[in-house]
Amino acid sequence: MEGSFFEHQQKHIAALKESIRFFSGPNKFEREKWVVRQLLSALGVAHRESEIIQGCEPADVSFRDARFQVKEIMQFNDSERRLRMREYEQELERVKAATPSQDLSKLTPYRGVTWTCPVSVDSLTFGQGGLA
Repeated sequence: MEGSFFEHQQKHIAALKESIRFFSGPNKFEREKWVVRQLLSALGVAHRESEIIQGCEPADVSFRDARFQVKEIMQFNDSERRLRMREYEQELERVKAATPSQDLSKLTPYRGVTWTCPVSVDSLTFGQGGLA
């Protein structure tokens, strides 16, 4: 049983480290491109990676003639200010320090983020090549 604990622990550590890398400041543009890729895929718009490029302010990302400004909104209440990176770093330290007598599946999972788009999908228009 201990072998499976350590395997699970190492996988959990690797996943947390990848999340910290993904959400880091230097990776901001890659996150924004990821959001646009997900939107295009959900809309069924065929695209090449080379078409998703850095936008000119105020846009974060450009795709053909479309411009996107990506905004992350973290949920919190009046008594709690959420700091995603701190949450991931604290979780990483807790998982690293875990022992076989602790159940890693009962550690507090990350509560997630919400990605929003200020326009509805129905308001988007399409031309011959996709979004117009």
